[in-house]
Amino acid sequence: SSGINAEWPLRPGDKEMAEERAEVAELEKEELEEEKKEIEEKYNALTKELESEDGGGVSLDNVKVKQAEMKVEQLKEAVVKLKELRSQDKKEKSTDCDSALIPLL
Repeated sequence: SSGINAEWPLRPGDKEMAEERAEVAELEKEELEEEKKEIEEKYNALTKELESEDGGGVSLDNVKVKQAEMKVEQLKEAVVKLKELRSQDKKEKSTDCDSALIPLL
């Protein structure tokens, strides 16, 4: 037990830093476990839907359609973000031009 301390003496604050890191790691682990659980639940629900014969005609084609719809939504979001960035860039350029013109007036 004292062998560790004899080999690597602890500086003041090392124990506290290690405890903080351990707490952060534990929180991250819990978050990842929760995310994993959610993903597994979604996966299981989709698997059941695909396996059920009464799944409303769910087939590989329907899965592909759902994937395509998700991709379209992602692309729409990207377009909106791009428009926002362009608008912001235009405002910044306009402000820069106004600032440059003020000394000329």
